[in-house]
This record gives sequence, C-alpha cells and structure tokens, in this order.
Amino acid sequence: MRISLGWILLAGILQTTTVRSATIVKRSDGRQLVSFPLNSNKQETEVVAEMPLLYERDTKTPELDATFSPSTFGYFVNLTIGTPAKQYQVLLDSGSPYTWITANNVTAYNVSDIGLDYTNGLNTSALRSSVCNTYQCYEFDSSSMHYNNTGMVGYLILYGDTTTVIGRNVYDTLNLGSSVLPGFQFGVTTREFDSASIGALGGIVGLSLPQTIYGVNEQGTVSSFKAPTFTNQLKQAGLINDTSFSLLLNDAGGELLFGGYDTDKISGGMHWLEVANTSIANFNTHLSSISVHVRQTNGQGTSRSTKYTEATESLNTTALFDCGTSSTGLPSEALQKIVDVYSGQLNNGIPYVACSRINTSDYLSFQFNKQVSVNLTVEHFILKRSVDGNDKCQLAFYASDGSLPILGVSFLKNVYTVYDYDAGFIGIALIKNVTKSHVVKIQEALSSYTAASTFTTSYLRT
Repeated sequence: MRISLGWILLAGILQTTTVRSATIVKRSDGRQLVSFPLNSNKQETEVVAEMPLLYERDTKTPELDATFSPSTFGYFVNLTIGTPAKQYQVLLDSGSPYTWITANNVTAYNVSDIGLDYTNGLNTSALRSSVCNTYQCYEFDSSSMHYNNTGMVGYLILYGDTTTVIGRNVYDTLNLGSSVLPGFQFGVTTREFDSASIGALGGIVGLSLPQTIYGVNEQGTVSSFKAPTFTNQLKQAGLINDTSFSLLLNDAGGELLFGGYDTDKISGGMHWLEVANTSIANFNTHLSSISVHVRQTNGQGTSRSTKYTEATESLNTTALFDCGTSSTGLPSEALQKIVDVYSGQLNNGIPYVACSRINTSDYLSFQFNKQVSVNLTVEHFILKRSVDGNDKCQLAFYASDGSLPILGVSFLKNVYTVYDYDAGFIGIALIKNVTKSHVVKIQEALSSYTAASTFTTSYLRT
C-alpha cells in the first residue's frame, strides 16, 4: 500500500494489466453486487496548505529500492466517472482509505517547501507525460462534477515511498454498469511529488477501512479528515448491503467483487481467519509462523531417497493483507531462514538465492492462527532471474523490520481472499480457474463455517 508516514510502507513500480469497467451482477439470493474485472475546461483552484511538523520523514520506515520492482505488478480497475463518462485506470489498494485520480493540469510539488528531503522527483512535464499518457488524467469538464466547497475542501497524503499528493475533494457521477452513483466523493490530485526512480500512478481506489488522513479546510490549513471510503459510499447508495468484498488475483488479471464471493472460483472451500487486531484499520490476522521446505535427493538407483529439509521461524504476530503492496514483507529473521537453506544472502533486506538450487517442489508454508497452513511453491516468489547475469534469483520479499509483516501481491495472487471486517473474519481459499460463476453472500457462508485445516496450492508459476 502507498501508506501515509506513520503507517506501513509500500514501494515498487507497478505494471498494469488490461481491465474492463464495472458491471452489476446478481447474487444467488437475487441481490445485486458490484463486480470489477481486473485485467471547455474548468480551471482548478489550486490548494496550497502549510504542512504541520509531524510530517517530518520517518527514517525508521523501511523502504524497497525502486530497482527491486521492475517485474512486479499491481492490479488496476477502470472507474467510469463523469458526464460524459470517461474511464480512469486506478490501482487497487486495500491498505489506503481514499480514492483519488490525477488531474490533467497536475504540477510537480516541491517537497522542500514542506521540510522534506526527497530528491530526484519528476518535474511537471515528466509527471504529466508519465501519468496522462499511461492512464487517463481527470479533466474538469464533467457537467456532473462539483467541488466540495465547505469543510474539508482538499486532501493531503504522504506515502511511505515518498509519493506526496495534494488536491481538491470533488463529487461526480460514478457509473456502474446500468446503475449510477451520483455524488460520488473522491480526490483530484493537482499537486504531486513522485520519485523518478519509482514512477507515478494515475490514481488509487482505496479499499481499506475508514481512516483519518489529512484534509485541507476552507482556510487552507491542514487538519484531520475522515476519508469517505469507496465501499461505504456503495453501501450508502444501496448498491451493496455491506462493505465486505472478495479479491481474485492471478497472473491473467482477476476480479474485485463487492458484497459476496464466487464459490465456483475456489477449490476446497473457504477457510476463515479471525481478525487479530480490530484497532488496526487494515485487514489483518495472526501469522503464527513461516517455514521453508527444500527437497533433497540422496543416493542413486535403488538406494536413491528424497526428503525435505525444513527451517521454521516462529512469528506470532499480526500480518496485514494488502493488494497495494507488490512484494511480501517479513521479519529479517524469517528471510534469513529462507536464504540459509539455499546458501543465499540477504542484501539490504532483499533475499537472493541461486536459481539452480530451487526445486519445483520446494515450498513455503504460511501458518495462520495455528490452524491454517497455506503452502506455496518457492517458484511463486521468484521476482527476477539471472540477477547481474548470474545464477541468482531475487525473491519477492523484503525485510519488514520495524513494522508489521505485509502479505502483498506476491502472496495474494496465489489465493482467493474475502474481507469482512465488520464480522471480524478474512477468508482464504485456493483458486479454481473456471469460467462459470456462482456468487454467494459472505454472511451466509460465515454463519456455517467450521474450523479450517491445512491446504496447499496445486499449480506452479509459469
């Protein structure tokens, strides 16, 4: 997640996938749900605000080197907004609360004005070219758009990867298939800082629980702002009964489904994990341990035998589920266990191992709540092969020391997940690649769930 300072860190370059716009689908009980497949100009009044001192850079926040992420990807959806309607491609981020889109007249922000020491930022020309040529930038020509001119007229967000956005809070029409949500509130970013090494996004759709961010009031000063979330606005409009949603993420794209989950897309049933810490406004559960299992073959012919060498790191901590973070963050002690079994190395918190040492049957086991073990082959986590032209593989992890572990895209794209924070559960299941669909209500499934058991994925990265 691209998270405000004081929260957890996301860093990484995100590769887009082809996506389609939202549709309204019917649940098995007949209730409609919102489904997002994953594959004359009004002059904006600029918001200028004095930054509070608490925005000083948190040097303890871990960061990923931007060169770590060229081959990672994020998941995007197309939001259809305005009159006439236009599509805007925005990043799914279950670790951020607010939805915003970059304006076509965005200007580069000089972060030295607010006492930060970020360098090598995109200038205005490069920023507009990077964002507007890759994504659709918001133009203030929608006849249904109007400003929020009272209370919090603007917003201000600093993310752990140094991205800084400031802009206007606006209302416009959100089109969802045959349905519309008039008065949808989101932000339009008019000032932005983006590191040249990380790059810029066209916007974010925030899927986290309501969180307090920084707003800009009518007097141009910064104060607390309870951001209206995407899911809460859908619920208030009567498009969904509750704020639960499910995510199917895979190499081909995926689907974000509000109000239910697709039982035809899972294998072996849904396994429910209790939310570990309800005081955290991010989706989380208890991560008991992680272990690496490496196959070893000894002898030849009839005397040949195979066994697994296992190394386990007990964690007993809260872990966050975040589709806005490309890699998975674990304590350095756990990563050291992984690299040691391969005689690899942990370099600046990034694990490297010899590619030739990884067997196709080697796997990592993530144990949750001391009940559910999710076993994923190590090959799922190979981020980059032939590093420096050598037999060296970079794994899609980073050291999360100083913050909570994050289960990012490198983990989430191997499982089907369901999020119902109000009920206090997160669902996790294996993915079944089928075209048929049967959507059910999450609360109904929770009412009859039983304690989960160990399960494993059955497909390999190709």
